[in-house]
Amino acid sequence: MFIKILVQKKSYNKGFKLNELFINFSMGIKTARDSFTIDFNDEKLLNRVKSFSLKEVEEARLFFKLPADSRDWKINLAQKDINSSPITEKFIKKITYRPFDTRYTYYTGKTKGFLESPRYKVFKHVIESLIIIV
Repeated sequence: MFIKILVQKKSYNKGFKLNELFINFSMGIKTARDSFTIDFNDEKLLNRVKSFSLKEVEEARLFFKLPADSRDWKINLAQKDINSSPITEKFIKKITYRPFDTRYTYYTGKTKGFLESPRYKVFKHVIESLIIIV
């Protein structure tokens, strides 16, 4: 048994390391509010973003049933991010939410905005493509 393990280990060590194959290491985008910031329907998401952008902070929290603000996701910062540009479908991005699970998000690229941590280096691989989850 011990010899078999040594042979397998020697064979295994001839391969390459995962960090040689994958150059970006990250958890991917972090929304902090998946059920609010991600949707199966792009039009529904865009309408939610528009409605959210017009409400007062506490009104938005109650209307959308949002939990208390976190360290890096705050309603006022998310609204500021959305309202910093015209609200348009160009920010709606089709993403691979999970393997073989495509959904939409409103992606401005701003950290601590609508998405807590957009992580562009990883996100560019998530937009309309299959990603490998290790």
